[in-house]
Amino acid sequence: ENKSLIREIYLSGRESYLRYAYKCSRRIIETNNYITFFAPVLRELFPRAKFVHIQRHPGDFVRSGINRNYYTGSGSDDIKRIVPVSGSEKAQWESYPQIQKISWLWRETNQFIEEFKQDLDAENFMTINFNALDVDKVHALTRFLEADVRPSFIRKKLSKRVNVQKTTIKEPFSQWKEEEKRQVDQIAGDLARQYGYKI
Repeated sequence: ENKSLIREIYLSGRESYLRYAYKCSRRIIETNNYITFFAPVLRELFPRAKFVHIQRHPGDFVRSGINRNYYTGSGSDDIKRIVPVSGSEKAQWESYPQIQKISWLWRETNQFIEEFKQDLDAENFMTINFNALDVDKVHALTRFLEADVRPSFIRKKLSKRVNVQKTTIKEPFSQWKEEEKRQVDQIAGDLARQYGYKI
């Protein structure tokens, strides 16, 4: 029942894009992180879909979340973010500082993706490290997506930052206090080390 509802939400929200893509024999590439948890339904809707898992250092993710006021109740986007619904973490949730709430979001999202990838054929997903993007890696990604993009175009675009935060509240993760780093490590450390990230 929940899957049917999610399917209808996605199809109604993307109807015009899907119709245009079909009419023009084009592909849709979705880069909206808010639909990560729609992935199982997207796989059912589009059996030949390809999925890209973009990994990012949890400290950088948490810093970005702090700068964007995640889990403060001050932004309308908080409704889009997951929270624990059972277990000890639900009981502790309100006592978590913002750093740990965002660390939990990083961990739960990436664990969900890892579990989802277990059911995919290797040729249907690609994992890339956001912290180590370069022209060759992005070109490999475009080839995986069967998109014809020249390396010179990628090089030009990589030098331009998009979605840049206008104001920053928090300094880079490398400059955080040890206690703040420990809060990230407590929640996200095990998975971060699996990804080769040092906290």
